[in-house]
Amino acid sequence: AEMLSGVKNLDMLSPEERRLYATIQILGGNESRGIDVLKNDSDAASSLFLATVYRMTKKNTEAILEYRKALEKAGDDETKMLIHFNLGKIYFSQSLAMEAAKEFSDAISFSPGKAVLRVWAGKSFAVLGDKAKAREYWLEALKLEPDNTEVKKLLEGH
Repeated sequence: AEMLSGVKNLDMLSPEERRLYATIQILGGNESRGIDVLKNDSDAASSLFLATVYRMTKKNTEAILEYRKALEKAGDDETKMLIHFNLGKIYFSQSLAMEAAKEFSDAISFSPGKAVLRVWAGKSFAVLGDKAKAREYWLEALKLEPDNTEVKKLLEGH
């Protein structure tokens, strides 16, 4: 981070190089400098990267807003799934289970074959008290991944 602090004209760097620079700044303790660098790029990948940085630095409100911006710009289903999954995890961590369940369900609509999405959707419904819906999601996850020990433990506990 110290070595890179001498870089003055960041506009000459590619978006990937700016992301690397920002990451090094953040990890080096200069979080605000790294985030400021990321705010200057406006493409979908940059919004997604900035949202992830906000999430990692526990700036959940900023992360949610940036993920929403990235969702508007996202072109492929895999990216949309990742955005909804990350939003779900933020909401779940903030004990907003209903919002989390919606995001996980949206993620499933873009990638129905991913068991992890169904695991998290089930966890959200379990928190909401809907044990039947939680069990349904976990059974679907188990069909996708029959050896998934987490799902087996969740089903045993409920």
